[in-house]
Amino acid sequence: KLGDEWSVVDGVLIFDPRNQEKDQNSDIVSNGKFTNFVLSIEWKIAECGNSGLFWGVHEDKKFFSPYLTGPEIQLLDNERHSDAFMKPKYHQSGALYDIVQPSKDVCNPAGEWNHFLLTINHEINNATVKLNGTEIVSFPVNGPEWEELISKSKFRDKYVLIGASAQGLFDLVKNPLGVTIPGVEVHANVIEN
Repeated sequence: KLGDEWSVVDGVLIFDPRNQEKDQNSDIVSNGKFTNFVLSIEWKIAECGNSGLFWGVHEDKKFFSPYLTGPEIQLLDNERHSDAFMKPKYHQSGALYDIVQPSKDVCNPAGEWNHFLLTINHEINNATVKLNGTEIVSFPVNGPEWEELISKSKFRDKYVLIGASAQGLFDLVKNPLGVTIPGVEVHANVIEN
């Protein structure tokens, strides 16, 4: 069940931070676990917005946040949010957050629709992110190549379990300024698993 901070209006899932209780976790977590998949999501972000989609997440009391176990694809206002200008592009929309930066900035501005297609395939050890039809990120999902990427990120010392398991949950991170996802059943779905 979604909290009052989330609503569905005309087939669009909307997060409104004005309806969120103080210190409430408002993330949306999938019921099922996924391993190999293609996930298609359309989204738009508020000005200065910062959100993300995690996969491979494990829920456990010892993991207080999804970023302790699951990698994240960033959803961000690339023009206004300060994260867009860090390290130099590792926090921009479509990035594998703090691990792989996008090859191009093809993100539409805040308030406009964007689409990403996330493909994860553990059988061939590859993942890709297409943002608005352009492949901008490609990376291994396990093994020495994955471990090398993690060793160069902010997760190298603290978060040793990030991406440690091939199977896990999706977690859509709420945004303190608002995020909008259309087509709860149509667009934000797993195409293959």
